[in-house]
Amino acid sequence: MKRYLFIIFFLSIAFNSYSQIINCFECDVRLLTEADLAGKSLEEIALLRNEIFARKGYVFNNERYQRYFERQSWYKSASSNNVVELSSTETQNVEFMKSIEARLQRKRDAAIRDLILLKKALNNKDNVTIDRFMSELKEHQWVTYGDCLEELRMVLNNLLLEDIHWNKGRAYYSRKIDNGYNISGESIYIQGNTITISRGDYSHSEIFGDFDDGYSDYMSEGEWSEFWIFTMGEDGIKFDSYQVVG
Repeated sequence: MKRYLFIIFFLSIAFNSYSQIINCFECDVRLLTEADLAGKSLEEIALLRNEIFARKGYVFNNERYQRYFERQSWYKSASSNNVVELSSTETQNVEFMKSIEARLQRKRDAAIRDLILLKKALNNKDNVTIDRFMSELKEHQWVTYGDCLEELRMVLNNLLLEDIHWNKGRAYYSRKIDNGYNISGESIYIQGNTITISRGDYSHSEIFGDFDDGYSDYMSEGEWSEFWIFTMGEDGIKFDSYQVVG
């Protein structure tokens, strides 16, 4: 019985490892599935897709891709991209990955669209749109709804939502101000399907120096922060929770 359980366990591990591809070494002989790409970011899938071309010796105009593939031991550049030809299987895999990338891009676009829409609604006091996104905040009994929304409005106004950049499933934009007294700031961080918008008083000004002389009103780094947490879905964003630390 134990032997059978061990075999089942081993096969389970082998199957899961096989399902999560880490490169496109076999993309010329087998068709990829959703399971192969599950959990991978748009950038990771795009890299795998371009690996199919790289394994044929394709020379990329994109310097990042070219630099990356030139560091792979198997990469040998072709004399011309005109001689690079994909098999039927490779072509189908390229188109399949493009479709997954497009779906992930639509999800990202919907999230940024909703954040911009929420920012506009907060500035225009459009309560219908605000409640559409933030009505769950009213369930936080210890939060003053109007004050919390006003703070979120100020935070979003200091974040250039159109300038958020992504890398391997994560996106980030932050702004920090040192006014000679303290260092404060706002940020938006996206990882997976979680969007975290934050504001905080992080530390005393750099001109104070170390904390150990007791002269500053701040005793440590990361004194106080508040967070608005959203989830990102196919149809846009959904408010999840509000948290305060410090």
